[in-house]
Amino acid sequence: MKVTTFYSFKGGLGRSLLLSWAARQMAAEGASVIALDFDLEAPGLAYKFGFTAKDAMGPGLVGLLHQFQFGQPPPDSLHDYLRKVPGAKDLWLLPAGPLDPPTYWKTLAAISWESLLRDKPSHGLRFFQWLREALEAEFAPDHLFIDARTGVTEMGGVALSILADQVLALTGTSEESVVGTREVLRSTISMPQSWGDKPPRLGLALSRMPANMDPIELDKLRRSIRDRISEVADPLPATLEVELPLIVRSEPALQVDETLALTGEGLRVHEDYQAVLAWIQGEAVPTDPPGVLLPETPSPQELKASIAHQRILAERVPDQYLPDLALSLMNLAGQLSFVGRREEAALASREALATYRQLADLDPEAYDPSLAMALSNLGVMLSELGRREEALLAIEEAAGIYRRLAETRPDAFEPNLATSLNNLSNCYAGLGRREEALLAIEEAAGIYRRLAEARPDAFVPNLAASLNNLSNRYADLGRPEEALLAIEEAAGIRRKLAKARPDAFVPNLATSLNNLSNRYADLGRREEALLAIEEAAEIYRKLAEARPDAFEPDLAMSLNNLSNCYAKLGRHEKALLAIEEAAGIYRRLAEARPDAFEPNLAAGLNNLSG
Repeated sequence: MKVTTFYSFKGGLGRSLLLSWAARQMAAEGASVIALDFDLEAPGLAYKFGFTAKDAMGPGLVGLLHQFQFGQPPPDSLHDYLRKVPGAKDLWLLPAGPLDPPTYWKTLAAISWESLLRDKPSHGLRFFQWLREALEAEFAPDHLFIDARTGVTEMGGVALSILADQVLALTGTSEESVVGTREVLRSTISMPQSWGDKPPRLGLALSRMPANMDPIELDKLRRSIRDRISEVADPLPATLEVELPLIVRSEPALQVDETLALTGEGLRVHEDYQAVLAWIQGEAVPTDPPGVLLPETPSPQELKASIAHQRILAERVPDQYLPDLALSLMNLAGQLSFVGRREEAALASREALATYRQLADLDPEAYDPSLAMALSNLGVMLSELGRREEALLAIEEAAGIYRRLAETRPDAFEPNLATSLNNLSNCYAGLGRREEALLAIEEAAGIYRRLAEARPDAFVPNLAASLNNLSNRYADLGRPEEALLAIEEAAGIRRKLAKARPDAFVPNLATSLNNLSNRYADLGRREEALLAIEEAAEIYRKLAEARPDAFEPDLAMSLNNLSNCYAKLGRHEKALLAIEEAAGIYRRLAEARPDAFEPNLAAGLNNLSG
């Protein structure tokens, strides 16, 4: 029996309506379902299933709780407490209680939640353990759906953390709804679980979204809400890892008669409900659920046309349009850099930076993070252009801003600080300032190590990358033993990551193996150096077969290093074969892009002649 709790911090989001539709649909598809009304202060699930005030609902959950608290033995059967839902094949409701208000409220008022849920030992916990076991033993349902109370209540805690295998949280877009939902879900994963060591699976649904909302804006909104829900918590273990929200749209007809969601034909909300149903059944949230359209990446020409219009608007109403102009300039810089137009990219990045600096002067709390991001991006672009002194100034300023931000909000900005320190280390290294380069990457690796201990899925890859760079910095300073320890740890981490997700991490593993080979060679451990570079070259060969444009340069580089390893071991025939292949690849690359690859071709030919 899988237990799914439907929860919303605020009311009016269609939680009970969605539950009733999902329960009916599952029953229609052949599953057996029990729905449990846990919203004891505002029961109404019975009405969603078509019952009326004339129907005898029995004592319900409130009656069971009342009997338990006053020492009566549990019933031998729950059959008299459940009601068969009219018109459904195998769907049952355990109501909150009778639909006669005076009788219901009197029974509910007599229940002492303090005694049930807070006294030691917890009698209430034993009751809910019995209830779940009894329902499963007597009815063997495939699913138990729980309609939980809104807000923060004792019964909500039971429904979310003690009984649930998974929780679907419906939220609106207001700050109150998002923050309230986040804090309740954080509390849920922090509470002890009764049905196993794992906390419940968490899902989000943005509910009552306008049916005519622009689909691209809707996707932006769901990503923004997911980011707010997933903000780093204090303590870190309470940080939520959730999928992107599902979407549940509303329509004008439902504002008049919400039962149309159960009986009406051709409503767009049914597409949304089907996506929710798939999530309940264990499927992942689709990248583009119904109602959402992922935007296509605009071309640089399209972005430039949009920016020209935004400049005019920003001059007229700067408060409203300057942020949009800055973001568009950042996007333009990224697009130009991607297609190799680096000088233009740097110009766009400078304008974006100037715009964000203007915004940050007016409102530093709101725009300092964006200013730091713009500085970092400009620094990377200038570094790629060989303008290292200018790049260093930009990245030093970015690191300084992130350091200030991380002092007040470490959970939010320590990852950015670590990234900027990594970039800073690369800048120092490029300028020959090796001691400063080492200090920066040591600090970055230390931050990523702390973050990875708290959230390994999110930060272990960053830790491996920083260790890879740390190894290079130690090697630059002639500290080969420390360099080897760092790259061995990086390669070990990346090997585990590549085993779990080869498409994402096999290229990183090859990079670390190449560096590992160099570190072994520095220490005169030539056989180990050869084994590492042979594995790296084999990985790059497979990658280059699938994506030659992306990985042929790496293959040529690894073959060059492989040739050197063979030569040092006196295996000259193999060394010649490896460098001949590398030179052939560089020759092809240099014909297509002479500025980028002629130096590599020259180096390869030099090794070939030697």
